[in-house]
Amino acid sequence: HNFFVNRLLLPSLRRPESKTAAVRDAYLRPFPTPASRMGTYVFPREINNATAWLMSIQAKLNTLADVPVELVMGMKDVLLASETFISRWQQIFPNAALDRVEDAGHFFQEDAPDRVAAAVQRIVERLP
Repeated sequence: HNFFVNRLLLPSLRRPESKTAAVRDAYLRPFPTPASRMGTYVFPREINNATAWLMSIQAKLNTLADVPVELVMGMKDVLLASETFISRWQQIFPNAALDRVEDAGHFFQEDAPDRVAAAVQRIVERLP
């Protein structure tokens, strides 16, 4: 049983095209054994344990102010779609374009692949 894929990732996907057996199998394939799933078990806890390290990175994000940035936000994301969270990113990257994808969730790249691809394309076009 794969808790992360079966209980968190797959149920949160919003596009019907993402709810096929082929997509499910593609997400399950890298994690065939309990040992291979250890990272998906440990990762959420490690985020909380790494608060000081993550804050040190956040303090240096302003050094990337001149780098092209596109913010693509899945507005159905129960973890990260708050106005407070979005405002923080906009303060760090004031020149970043913001694409609020109203019908996308936490896994917005799966829910809105065309919007993510368009954001990447805009960044590539701005590079020297």
